[in-house]
Amino acid sequence: MSRRKTQLVGAVFVLVAVAAVAVLYLHRRASERAGADQRQRAANLGPTVLVTKVEKGGASRRLTLPGEARPFLSTTLYAKIPGYLREINTDKGLSVKKGDVLAILWSPETEQDVRAAETDFNLRRQLAARAEELARVGVMSRQDHEVADAQLRTSMETLRRTRELHSYQVIEAPFSGLVTARYADPGALIPAATGSTQAAQPIVDLADTSTLRITVYLGQDAATSIRVGDPAVVWTDDQPNRRLQASVSRISGQLEPRTRTMLSEIWLDNRNVGILPGTFVHVEVNVTTPPFPTVPDAAVIVRSGQVRAAVVENNKIRLVPISIGTSDGTRIQVKEGLKPGELVASDLPAELDDGAVIQPVYR
Repeated sequence: MSRRKTQLVGAVFVLVAVAAVAVLYLHRRASERAGADQRQRAANLGPTVLVTKVEKGGASRRLTLPGEARPFLSTTLYAKIPGYLREINTDKGLSVKKGDVLAILWSPETEQDVRAAETDFNLRRQLAARAEELARVGVMSRQDHEVADAQLRTSMETLRRTRELHSYQVIEAPFSGLVTARYADPGALIPAATGSTQAAQPIVDLADTSTLRITVYLGQDAATSIRVGDPAVVWTDDQPNRRLQASVSRISGQLEPRTRTMLSEIWLDNRNVGILPGTFVHVEVNVTTPPFPTVPDAAVIVRSGQVRAAVVENNKIRLVPISIGTSDGTRIQVKEGLKPGELVASDLPAELDDGAVIQPVYR
């Protein structure tokens, strides 16, 4: 009896195990069929693709460009006549006013020319006065009298010219500013800079740093949108939180042939700011883009050498040819082919072609 009971229990366990295996098998088959059906449905719906709207262009955007701070006025002073440097009354870092005497030359040849011209003028003046008296009493002819007067006028002009050259011994500041360099010391022989300045000896460099010219080169896409008087913001790397308000003061009006950029200037009052000339600065301006629709850069597709966009309609894509404009690195202008409000696909997989079904994911 005990043996039969044991056999019966074993048979029950076998039946239970077989039933469990069958249940697991049937469940697995059902899961596989469900997964296959789900994959088939997903395949019928197409892959998921990011979709965005075509936006209307013509909006204002901020553009940050690199710039350079330069003195409003800057010049290198040379000598017009040769001579020895007798005095120099300034040095690097000193401020000067317009008309201040910066240096004095000593030109022996020029001084000799002045003395000779003065002697000749005194002689011609006496001769002209004598000729006038003789002509009055009829001793000298009218022609000789006119010749004496002409010689007097020539001598007077020669004296004026030599005195003017002599005055060039004194070198004055042409404008108020800061002496940024000094090149010569007293006693140095300074040649005349009447020809090429490469061979001439400079005396000092002078710069007006009370106002700075911030030079900025605008790209072709932004050049047509900038006008004189447009607001601008300037800041430096050493003080990024100090934003200086300014405005566009000058624009060149043409693009450089090599770089396709346009020079613009921003005049900045530097009296209480203290930016050094030559400093690299950042300039922010507002640029109004042309009224073309824009799309993300990723929405532009190149297929078979043609630029296209994938328009999404009823979860299907339609490849349309487009003509593109400029890009700001994020969005690109579309001159032809798209209208604001249309839906376009971004990062479209290469295997999807015209008419493919997708599952749009709207952004």
